Amino acid sequence: MSSPKLRRVSAMPPNPHWRMTGQRHTHHEMIVVYRGSETVTMGSTCIVAKAGDVLLYPRGLDHDEVSDPRNPVETVCIAFTGGVSRDFSQVSDSGGRIRALARWLVDANFLTYPDIHRLRSSYLNVILEEFGRLKTVPRENEIVRSVRAYIYSNMGRHIAVDALAAEANMNKFHFIRKYRSLSGRTPMDDVWAIRLASARSLVTDTSLALRTIAGMSGFANEYHFARRFKAQFGVTPGSLRTRGRVAAY
Repeated sequence: MSSPKLRRVSAMPPNPHWRMTGQRHTHHEMIVVYRGSETVTMGSTCIVAKAGDVLLYPRGLDHDEVSDPRNPVETVCIAFTGGVSRDFSQVSDSGGRIRALARWLVDANFLTYPDIHRLRSSYLNVILEEFGRLKTVPRENEIVRSVRAYIYSNMGRHIAVDALAAEANMNKFHFIRKYRSLSGRTPMDDVWAIRLASARSLVTDTSLALRTIAGMSGFANEYHFARRFKAQFGVTPGSLRTRGRVAAY
């Protein structure tokens, strides 16, 4: 198997009218779903890809993709050659590592750096390694997957347990018990864990203002964000960002 070689990477913002039919590429294509959902058709197989999913289409595979008009899909598309098998694969990026790395890969399009091609290749290799690891992890229960996709797609908004129960099509109290037995956390504990993990990636991987990150991640204000962040990680967002800058020198 030849070494992977990046062809291109691009970010696609949400578009309720987006569709791409009759696709068949001479390269492999990885689709990283950040928000929303899309319907994917491959011959007689039809799946729904949701926020947190990562899809890998091998070269030569016929496929159609159609965004959900009510919940438009937001993705990063990575085109590359070599390095993978010829089978379609789908994983759940529950830890958010691939989404963070894919964001780095997109940002690298705008970097001026003498060895930018090596840097981009390094990012791609790590993404493929993490994808391979996730293929060995048992797939999330469909209830947990759907609820987490809803959380990812509504990160900056208020999320109530009633809305999560409705997403799972279950009675609220039965849903809370069921979700905890499946995921090891209550639904709202999972909401805050996902918010904090997303916020931490934004703190370390971007230069966005902490106030902006707080809003994007669903915290009431910067103080609420800092308090929750320190309780979870033992350090404030500002201190973590400062440590990262010092370590870079």
